[in-house]
Amino acid sequence: MSPRAPKKCARGGCETRGVGRYCPAHQSGWTSGGSPRTSTAGHKAWRTAVLARDKGACQIRGPHCTGRATIADHILNVAAGGAPYDLDNGQAVCATCHTAKTQREAAIGRGATPRQRDAPTVGGLHPLPPGGAALRRGGLLREAAMHLMSVSQPHRPL
Repeated sequence: MSPRAPKKCARGGCETRGVGRYCPAHQSGWTSGGSPRTSTAGHKAWRTAVLARDKGACQIRGPHCTGRATIADHILNVAAGGAPYDLDNGQAVCATCHTAKTQREAAIGRGATPRQRDAPTVGGLHPLPPGGAALRRGGLLREAAMHLMSVSQPHRPL
C-alpha cells in the first residue's frame, strides 16, 4: 500500500501540505487523554482508595443524590490548598452532588454569589451531610471546607 498523498491544510488560506487534516502549525493541541494531574498513578491510587474506603456511597447526600459514588472528590479542593493525595481530604460522591459542589466552588472562585441552598442552617453554617463516621473522619478539613462554602452562600432563616 502506498502512503497517502499530501493534502492542503484544512485551515482557510494555509497552503502547507501534509498527511493530516491540519499542518503542524494549525493543530489544536487537544489530546484524547485526561487531565495530566488526574492521569497520574498517584491520583488513580488515591481515587481507588477513597472510593473503596467509602464503600461506593455518596458522602454529600445532596437533594438530587443518586447515592452511588463514582467520583473521588477533594473536600478542600486542590486549587484552594487541599492536599491532592491525602485520604482525609477525599470523599466519595455521586456525579450529581459533585457537579453541584464544583459549581459552588467555581462561583466562589469567580467571586460570584452562589445560588441559594434549600438546606436550613445551624448556627449560621450549613450542616454537614449525614454520614456518621465519614463526617468525623474529615475532621477539621471538612469543617474548613464547609465553612468556606457557607460563608458566601445566602441562606433562608429557620
